[in-house]
Amino acid sequence: MSEVAKKPGTSPVAILDSGQDWSIAIHAAQLPLAMGRHPDCAIVVSDPMASRRHCVLELHEGTLCLRDTDSANGTALGDRGLKRGERIAITRRTCIVMGELMLWVAPVDAEGKWDRGEGHTGETQIRESHGICIVDLCDSTEQDLRHVAEAMGKMKTAMRSGAHESLLLLKNTGDGYLAVYRSPMLALRAAEQLLEWQSGKDNPHRLDIRIALDAGPTFPIRDRDRLGLAINRAARLEKIQRGQFDSPGKRLGLMKARNRCLLSASLRQAIRAPERRRCLFLGRLKLKGFGGQLHPVYQYFFGPRRLPL
Repeated sequence: MSEVAKKPGTSPVAILDSGQDWSIAIHAAQLPLAMGRHPDCAIVVSDPMASRRHCVLELHEGTLCLRDTDSANGTALGDRGLKRGERIAITRRTCIVMGELMLWVAPVDAEGKWDRGEGHTGETQIRESHGICIVDLCDSTEQDLRHVAEAMGKMKTAMRSGAHESLLLLKNTGDGYLAVYRSPMLALRAAEQLLEWQSGKDNPHRLDIRIALDAGPTFPIRDRDRLGLAINRAARLEKIQRGQFDSPGKRLGLMKARNRCLLSASLRQAIRAPERRRCLFLGRLKLKGFGGQLHPVYQYFFGPRRLPL
């Protein structure tokens, strides 16, 4: 817990921050504090998936709460999805998720103390986790459009193979796909299918892909889409480069396009021991929108060849 400088009657009730580059103190007189795309909101957001008046921070019977204000695409507090109009108490530093936007809120107690969240991963129990798989074609704009279209079809088939009713979401992202499965192992199996396609005869043009895997609860929103911290985290993992690691590991040099399958510590913890042994630690880095916490990143190696030493 951290101290907030205060005078009698001037202590804030909450700290709101981006997790990256700004933070503001929220006082009782400023509540309720509305967030959304409407210019009249106290916190104006530009995410197109956010509603004009998406959610509100408020005091309810003396407790700091977040209330969804009938948002079209849903609000989450951490990995808990709010129903339309639902109010939920905020007891510790937690992430507010609105579409792809994440803001962090921490209650301040009567003594001016607030939880910065150091060392807290926000993870829920693995048995409640879904599996997230994001795949993206490398340099798709430089490839022949016919080859890209063919590859997209093969990738979609690989991600659907064997999933059936366990596939909660399969979404085209332009030059790739986002898939959400009922279990982390299914997401890993999808990644194996994708890596097998990349190195096989069905990829005659030798197109490269990037895969990111994560595990965590998700909840449905409009048009069968889904929302959750694990999806946001996987989307950021998919985009990282070697030079962005704060604490590079000894195996970081192995992160190459031909076998680029990156996963979080959450996914690695949720899979079986034999597959876990195929995950090589690459290093730790800070992910945009997730504050100053360092996230361990692993690379998964699949295939008949021995793992790199």
